[in-house]
Amino acid sequence: MQIKNKLFILSDSLNPDIYINIIVSSVRQFKVKEVELIHILDEDNESENKLSMSSKILKQFELILEGKYNLYNNVTGTYTVEELEGYNDDIYNFYKKSYDVFAKHVNENNVTLNEFFYIIKKIKNSTDFLFDITGLKKICLPILFLYL
Repeated sequence: MQIKNKLFILSDSLNPDIYINIIVSSVRQFKVKEVELIHILDEDNESENKLSMSSKILKQFELILEGKYNLYNNVTGTYTVEELEGYNDDIYNFYKKSYDVFAKHVNENNVTLNEFFYIIKKIKNSTDFLFDITGLKKICLPILFLYL
């Protein structure tokens, strides 16, 4: 297993659910010690741009550690906090280290699409990182691969 120091999450979604698993897997499996969130701003939705992706992910982690989950309803676009069934110390311990890494070592960059490609070009020669593109609109993928 190769140790990676940094996880880059490339995204244009503010839904925290899709990031929890990749953060946990990266910390547990690859010993990631730092998370870099690169959020591509929605140039058509100014109010969405003011929201912090890292704070939403952190809040979801905190709820999980309390035995709760902030469940998103796709139909209404709202969240409701639900109690997790079968919550125990094993679940707490499973998420705790990843929460600690994320809470202490996260950097968030809110960028335009052009700035995003500049960042990709800048880091492409480094080998000490992982990329996650789960939350990235699929239309960006062909362009992303041109830069990598």
